[in-house]
Amino acid sequence: MKLKKFIFVPVILIIVSIITSIIAFRQTQKLNDGYIYINDNQYIPVYSGEYFAILGNIQDEEYYISIESLDEHLKIVTYDTSENIVREFQLIIKEKDQIYDKQIVKSVISNEKVIIDEMEDYLFLVYLDMGVNYSFGLSRVDLDGEKLNVALVNIPENIYNLKSLMESVSFTTLIFAIVSGFTIVAIYFIKRRSD
Repeated sequence: MKLKKFIFVPVILIIVSIITSIIAFRQTQKLNDGYIYINDNQYIPVYSGEYFAILGNIQDEEYYISIESLDEHLKIVTYDTSENIVREFQLIIKEKDQIYDKQIVKSVISNEKVIIDEMEDYLFLVYLDMGVNYSFGLSRVDLDGEKLNVALVNIPENIYNLKSLMESVSFTTLIFAIVSGFTIVAIYFIKRRSD
């Protein structure tokens, strides 16, 4: 049995690993299209569906948060440990050149104050249609100063699953390529010594 035939095994596995890692990288880029960063801007969603809101730029003294869906906007308020207001915001998400419709908000985390560090769920959930131009506006009501960072996220399950699968295949085939390569080299030297 000639070892030269087996040299192609690790080479093929490395090629499979490279191809699957490229596919996984492309799926990661597609997942990034599901993020909308709210910053008084306009955006046309790539995916239709429910987007959940995540927060950033929380200050040290902010302990509680509340959110309320009003007829004109979403009201977001942060509080300290004594339940004094730290910052208050108005968030408007609407189709461009349309009036605000509160039906865009599907749900909020709670009607009560929530401890920020214990939030395990989204702050609120909105439904956005693909290809529709939306305008986003976040303004601080209490005074001028630092705003919250709000991102809306939609992670399509099929893209996420394909990314996870391709990453697993890429890693596994690379490990098999290394193991088979070392095995072939070891067999070659053992066979050479015995001859």
